[in-house]
Amino acid sequence: MKVGDAVKLKKAKAYQTTLDGLVGIVVEFVPTTPTEVTGEDIARVSWPTGFIDKAWRRGSELEVISESR
Repeated sequence: MKVGDAVKLKKAKAYQTTLDGLVGIVVEFVPTTPTEVTGEDIARVSWPTGFIDKAWRRGSELEVISESR
């Protein structure tokens, strides 16, 4: 996953029903490093509703639909 990739939520939680099935664009991405305990990439996503994530999303929550070049 990288900035510019099209992604969607793998499974929307109850409070995320408005984002269920929508495709967003990764606008910020921080890959994990080998020394980090969590071992989890994190990203912020811009959604077509005009909403941009304020909190970081785990890479495991997102499914890459289309990779940018």
